[in-house]
This record gives sequence, structure tokens and C-alpha cells, in this order.
Amino acid sequence: FLSALLFFAGAGFVIDNLWGSRKYLHLSEGLEIVGIVAVFVISGQLLFAVLAGFLLSGIAFIAKYARVPAIAGHPLRGNEVITRERPVGEVAHQSLMHIAAAWMLILRLKGYVFFSSSQAILQCIEGHFRDEDRN
Repeated sequence: FLSALLFFAGAGFVIDNLWGSRKYLHLSEGLEIVGIVAVFVISGQLLFAVLAGFLLSGIAFIAKYARVPAIAGHPLRGNEVITRERPVGEVAHQSLMHIAAAWMLILRLKGYVFFSSSQAILQCIEGHFRDEDRN
């Protein structure tokens, strides 16, 4: 009896707060909460509702940050980057710049690499090399 009473009191609290926060939550966030409550109502187990919450929030996190591009700007070749010249000699400097232009590809990243961001980085690099091979 006590568990049923606590469930109905808690369910009313959750629904009241969900209705009150509808102005501040996105539709997907509201659906996450409704899904968690539905799992709890159907299963009657708090553990299943917590696991469903972890799963839904993990999926939402991945979906949100997978859309954020990790690459800032376009790729630069080694000779397009401004470096400080060191007094090593003109021939050594030209040789170093030739190697840098041929072998180096520099990507500016936004400070993080996430799951699908790494795939986008690899696709950018592969596309850049394919374009070079065509030219």
C-alpha cells in the first residue's frame, strides 16, 4: 500500500514538473523523461527506469555532439603555415619547406574529437588526398 501511495505521489510530482518545464525543454528532452516514466510504470522497477534513463541520455548525448564539426577551417599544407625561420642555412631551410609542403597536412581542430567526429576527420583527409591525386 505504501509503495503504491509513494508511486502515485511521485508520478504526480514528475508530471507537474514536466508540464511546468515544457517551455524550457526541447521536445526530445521531454520525450526522454516521458520514456523513463513509461518504463517505470510498465516495469514497476526503478532500476529499469534508471537504466533506460542512462541509455536515452547516452543516445541523446552522442546524437547531439555527433552533429558538431570537429574541424575548424580548411586543411593546410606544410608550406601554407607560417613558421619562424631558424638560421640553419638556405639549402636546409628550402629542403625542410619542400618536405613540409609534400608530406604535411595540418588540420585545425576545435579541441575535441568525438565518435563520429573522428570519422569526419578521416573523410576530410581522404577527400583531400583524392583531390590531390586527381590534380
